[in-house]
Amino acid sequence: MSSESSTTHTLGPELVTVGELGTADVLVIGLTSGDDGPSVAGTGVLSGETTAELLTLAKAVGAKGKAEEITRVPAPDGLSVTSVVAVGLGSEPVGAEQVRKSAGVAARGLSGTTTAVTTLGAVDLGAAVEGFALG
Repeated sequence: MSSESSTTHTLGPELVTVGELGTADVLVIGLTSGDDGPSVAGTGVLSGETTAELLTLAKAVGAKGKAEEITRVPAPDGLSVTSVVAVGLGSEPVGAEQVRKSAGVAARGLSGTTTAVTTLGAVDLGAAVEGFALG
C-alpha cells in the first residue's frame, strides 16, 4: 500500500484582483522613470487622487522609477492595505520583459505577506502574472 502525501509550496503571497483590495495586506504599483521624475504606471486602476497621493509618498522617500527599484511606504488613509510597494519599471515604453522582471523583484520583496494586490496587470497582465509566479 502506498501512502500519498500532498505538499503545497507557496512561492509568495496570494495575489488578488484590484476589486478585492480590501482583502489584501500590500498594494504593489509600478513606477516609470522620466525626465520630470517618476510616474505611476497603469493609471486608471486607482482613483486619480489615490494615484497622486501614492506618487507623492514614493517620491518623498526617494523613488525614481528605475527598473527593478523597490520602495515601500505606509498606505495612505483610505486604502485598506497596510503598505504600498512601488516597483520601478524604467523608462517608457515599458515592455513585457521589464514588467515580468519588476513583478518578480516585487514578489521576492513580499516575504511574510499573506495577500497582495497589484496594478501591474494594467500594464501587461500576462507578464505581471508570470513575474509574480516565478519570483
